[in-house]
Amino acid sequence: MIAIGAIEKFLQAVHLIPEDISVMGDYDIPVASIIRPHLSTVHAPIKEFGTEAVKNILRMVYTRHDKQLEKLFEPELVI
Repeated sequence: MIAIGAIEKFLQAVHLIPEDISVMGDYDIPVASIIRPHLSTVHAPIKEFGTEAVKNILRMVYTRHDKQLEKLFEPELVI
């Protein structure tokens, strides 16, 4: 949403996007493909983040381990 606000301000200041400045967002929000100009974003798998967090919490509660497991997620560029 911050990137969308930035686009609005740049356009008000008569800057061309992407000719003068590039703007990129994150979390691949649905509105990114609706606004003009389109907003490139980085897709973050929010559902998978939550699933892994809950698994980690349950594992720590039921096994009494205090060390969290780490899992890496590959970001995806959405043009």
